[in-house]
Amino acid sequence: MTTPTIIASRPLSAIPRSSTDWLFFPLIPLGHVTVVAGNGEVGKSIMIYDIIARVTTGNPVPAIGGGHERQRLKRSAIILTKEDDMGMVRRRLEAAGADVSRVHQLETRSMINPKEYDPLGRLDERLSEIERQIVELGD
Repeated sequence: MTTPTIIASRPLSAIPRSSTDWLFFPLIPLGHVTVVAGNGEVGKSIMIYDIIARVTTGNPVPAIGGGHERQRLKRSAIILTKEDDMGMVRRRLEAAGADVSRVHQLETRSMINPKEYDPLGRLDERLSEIERQIVELGD
């Protein structure tokens, strides 16, 4: 049985401040979900490909507005996209200098024919599976 809950308010002054470690100061904090959204054809994907290339090769990500460019350890990246052809994404990531062996696309595969796959549908319905994939990558 679910415990009943109510909506309550709490002033932010009652919540302790937390520190933030940055991948790309002040735009992308480590350990948090970051959504890149905006008008089409303005370079969002190209910016993300550059960041993925830096993360997968250990090259530093630049900082903006007083942050420090930091050398990072090589890490993996996960791409969730329904709009872009993954063959084209691979070509663009390679052009940006990414280590594509560290870049993973999460997809659904047919239980009957494992060579048939599709991009993930509704992410909110698959969060535990996405989290499991992140943990399995380990970095």
